[in-house]
Amino acid sequence: MAEDLKKMYRTIMDDQFPPKMEISFIDDNRRQTLFYEKVTWTIDGVQKGLRYGENPGQEAALYRMVNGNLVLGETQIIQPGQYLAYLKANMADRVAAFGGCIALNRSVDKATAEAIVQQYAEVVVAPDFEPGVLDVFATKKNLRVIKIGNIERLQSFVGQRCVEFKSLIDGGIVAQWSFVPASRSREGLKLAETEYKGQVYKINRPPSDAEYADMLFGWLVESGITSNSVIYVKDLVTVGIGTGEQDRVGVAEIARDKAYRKLADRYCFESLGIPYNELTDADQKAEFDNRVAAEKGGLVGSAMVSDAFFPFRDGVDVGIREGITAVIQPGGSGNDYQSIEACNEADVTMVYTGQRSFKH
Repeated sequence: MAEDLKKMYRTIMDDQFPPKMEISFIDDNRRQTLFYEKVTWTIDGVQKGLRYGENPGQEAALYRMVNGNLVLGETQIIQPGQYLAYLKANMADRVAAFGGCIALNRSVDKATAEAIVQQYAEVVVAPDFEPGVLDVFATKKNLRVIKIGNIERLQSFVGQRCVEFKSLIDGGIVAQWSFVPASRSREGLKLAETEYKGQVYKINRPPSDAEYADMLFGWLVESGITSNSVIYVKDLVTVGIGTGEQDRVGVAEIARDKAYRKLADRYCFESLGIPYNELTDADQKAEFDNRVAAEKGGLVGSAMVSDAFFPFRDGVDVGIREGITAVIQPGGSGNDYQSIEACNEADVTMVYTGQRSFKH
């Protein structure tokens, strides 16, 4: 039975999706058609597509656009031909860095390759590979290495709007403008201020340069995280990510708890070379727990990022108790004054983006 369960993840399905797909938009004046072709790879001499969809047993196909354009107002489809350091990123969430794909936006050097093969990964994607790197990767069984030379051009897409599609369970499709974070510099942020019952509430302290950097970085990361979400960022690295919850307090607490667990695992791995969850010595575990608790999960001095406003101050209070020094959120709640008061009491700064960042 156990072997059968493992087999389903290795099985490459034969999908029944056609080799080509067209999507047309028609109005009284014109027809706009997008042309796609199915992406396949040669595996053991046989042309194969995706192994499976979201889960084993779900047939799926990947299509790339080869021609056409869709212009809706001020936005359009990204044109054909525009598709495409490591330890710090890995330690941002070493616990979750198991399997899956590692994508790098710069050439892979030998030191990075040697770090990658120390963990389990299925795919490595990068624009190039320095001499000796492929020999290192060759020591890892079943590791697929893919070169996409213009992956570095992804950075140029920041701020560009396109049309995206979301499929519904009843077969419908939502076509919408993609989300573009409007606040990509400090000039796009506003110090928190609101009026409540005739009284003006303002944040006391403006952010430092480092706080601005963390908040702006966090806001860009936030745009790709499923809502409801709250994340914590410190020194341009995510410390804790809470996602997919129904309430803002709960998701702030999940992000906090993940920060504690990740830091305990990091200290254990760096000291003993094993994951925290495999540690059986109670005294050693208590030592790591106490160290992490004293450091509040590495959250002291971090920025708190929320994809929507805080309806009450209790969400902000979760981060404040852990030592955050900055908050970035859309603003717009009728109780924004509560969050401003909470931040001022703790000498925490807060800025508004004026833009919600939901992603469902």
